[in-house]
Amino acid sequence: MNTEEILNDPDKLREMYWEDDLSYKGIAGEIGSTVYYVKKAFDRFDLERKSSGRAKEVPWDGEDELRELYVEEGLSTIKISQEFGCSRGYVCTQLEKAGIERRPSRSGYGYAPYKINSNGYPVWKTYVDGTHHRVPVHRLLAVAEFGFEEVAGNDVHHKNGRRFDNRPGNISVLDPSEHRRKHGLENADEQRELMEELREAGKLGGGSA
Repeated sequence: MNTEEILNDPDKLREMYWEDDLSYKGIAGEIGSTVYYVKKAFDRFDLERKSSGRAKEVPWDGEDELRELYVEEGLSTIKISQEFGCSRGYVCTQLEKAGIERRPSRSGYGYAPYKINSNGYPVWKTYVDGTHHRVPVHRLLAVAEFGFEEVAGNDVHHKNGRRFDNRPGNISVLDPSEHRRKHGLENADEQRELMEELREAGKLGGGSA
């Protein structure tokens, strides 16, 4: 099942919450969504929540969840207050207590956090319709240089083969099939150069001692 199917399946959500003992955050992580959309799904289907046996001090699941909502998902203080049935001032107070720096009010709802992925490459993360998307820096550069319509559906190629070299002059936009062909030719050239170097070093048959 994909993310959207799970968010629209109350039985699956109930199973993950009760039988798998996952929190909103745990469910969001499992299905590639966000705490915000998981909570909305629970509200929509009026699913039963767990009781801690005492009144919670805050309506969300601790500082980590508040940080995820505000920093990772980019929700505003107004949006958080609306979703959890509390005042905006209360949200602001809890952000301050948690040591979470607030954004300027004019930054709006489109905040996209900057990340370094597992390969050490810079990306920007955003959420659309309950799923997260990561946009690498070279694609954003290409949109700035060539326009969205030119980049959409195409690949961005690093001319010198170095993917960390994101100077404007080092990128071009290619059709995916042309991009694959170009890299195939480049790999073949590199292989031929390596073979020639090995022959010259006498490490392959046919070379003279």
